[in-house]
Amino acid sequence: MGGTGKTPHVEYLIRLLSTQYAVATLSRGYKRLTHGYISTFTTELPINALTIGDEPMQFHTHFPALPVAVCEKRKIGIESLLSENKNLDIILLDDAFQHLAVQCGFNIVLTEFASPYFHDFPMPAGNLREFRTAAKSADIIIVTKSPCNLSLAESEKYQENFTKQKKKSIFFTTYLYENPQPITARAQEVPLHKNSPILLLTGIANPAPLQQELSKQFSNIELITFNDHHLFTAKDIHLLQQKYDETGDKNTVIMTTEKDACRLLTNETKKRVSLLPIFSIPIKVEFLFEKELLFNQIIQDYVGKN
Repeated sequence: MGGTGKTPHVEYLIRLLSTQYAVATLSRGYKRLTHGYISTFTTELPINALTIGDEPMQFHTHFPALPVAVCEKRKIGIESLLSENKNLDIILLDDAFQHLAVQCGFNIVLTEFASPYFHDFPMPAGNLREFRTAAKSADIIIVTKSPCNLSLAESEKYQENFTKQKKKSIFFTTYLYENPQPITARAQEVPLHKNSPILLLTGIANPAPLQQELSKQFSNIELITFNDHHLFTAKDIHLLQQKYDETGDKNTVIMTTEKDACRLLTNETKKRVSLLPIFSIPIKVEFLFEKELLFNQIIQDYVGKN
């Protein structure tokens, strides 16, 4: 039901493949306020999280030269992308494993280290959209958000739970949290140091790993949480402003994820947000146990042959 880290892994694949191939992404566009097929290359609508969704907006922000499309019916989305982009080589479908109308050539399933699918159940008893046995259709399984200090012996033990998977198709990844980046002019005026008061604003499935990582750098963090994919309103920003004012400390800053930043900077809220010192925290995927080259080779071999 989400929270496994699809977005940074799709971005990893974009970086891997886009230097050699013509790549596009296709998503549902969850929580957007529009319907039907929309492409960043052809739409006349303003491109933001409200029109295409927060995750596609993040793709568009990081890779503006790539077609980023959304469509509830992925078959229609694929046909539309191919019609508009005659030289397209690859379409990366974000979150389409259960979309039976499309026969994908290569399937990657992500499962979070702390909440693996093999210990979970289908809704409503658990967080799975289908039975665990569906994972046997995956070409690769990636265990995401793994501890960076995970030992090889521990990973071998963990892999025993994947009874239907070949070990060579199981990978462990972790997040690399990069330095906070100012996304408002006000943020550029505030220096960051260990004792900086931090308001951590999140609208993601599981903010705990991010909070734990920031606690290594900052000693004063207050978490403000919303539901996953929450569309921030002017009222939300007003309450955030009040929370900021209540700290009474001009060195207080607001930190958030890149995905949340996409939803903060919509036309409705951008003017108010610009008055606050807000930083976003970029993340990248790192493969454990020096398996990055093997993963890359598997992907590149498939693409090269097809």
